[in-house]
Amino acid sequence: MEYQISQYSTTAVEIDIDLPMSRRIRKHPSPIELIGLLFTLRRRCNRFQVLENGERQLVEEQEASKVPLCDHQFPVEIFNGDDNSLFQYLCCSFENYEPKIDAEVVATALIEQWIGIRDQLNSRSCHKVFSMTVNLTITDVVVQYVIGEDGSSFGGEDFRAVPACDKALKKMLKRLEVRDEDERICIICLDEVRKKKNGRCGLEMPCLHVFHGKCIENWLKNSHCCPICRFQMPISSGFGEDF
Repeated sequence: MEYQISQYSTTAVEIDIDLPMSRRIRKHPSPIELIGLLFTLRRRCNRFQVLENGERQLVEEQEASKVPLCDHQFPVEIFNGDDNSLFQYLCCSFENYEPKIDAEVVATALIEQWIGIRDQLNSRSCHKVFSMTVNLTITDVVVQYVIGEDGSSFGGEDFRAVPACDKALKKMLKRLEVRDEDERICIICLDEVRKKKNGRCGLEMPCLHVFHGKCIENWLKNSHCCPICRFQMPISSGFGEDF
């Protein structure tokens, strides 16, 4: 029996903050000038096997302990604009770390968090430096497909592990605003699909299954089938079809 392997990584972000206890607005507050970020990292590995009948099984789940990663102080101005400046700073900060950390996801989550609390902090703060703990989780997803005698995955059916068409991803995936009270689980990384936790909204496939945006985009770069129901997205002309 032959197997085909596809794998990729996703980055999830969780931010811990301590807001000032006092609700009193100070007459002479000290505007925050620097934001200190303490990064921690946790590594996970979810290994799946797709059997000949198309059934998808979680065969192994590993998780390492959370460890300190690095700490930096950044000028507050880069949090008040777009996320490109912060993205560039984080790219430089993370460039020597393995596994690769998705700096775009981290920057987006941090700016969303800061915009939500900056007015409250600036009116009550007596310190010029505000600190946040940023907990990063890197999930390595490994999918093992059984290859049939005809060279296709999932037995004799045409569920080959080939990527979906890029145009189809842009047109057919629907961005879904996930509310805090929703209790959806992304079957790819096994984390909750919650915007505040992961720094991104969910994406809904035409079959109505919802995943983290980064998770399903990476999945469909390897396989054009929904990981839950095997709904087939269009594949590029290089594989015999077009969109």
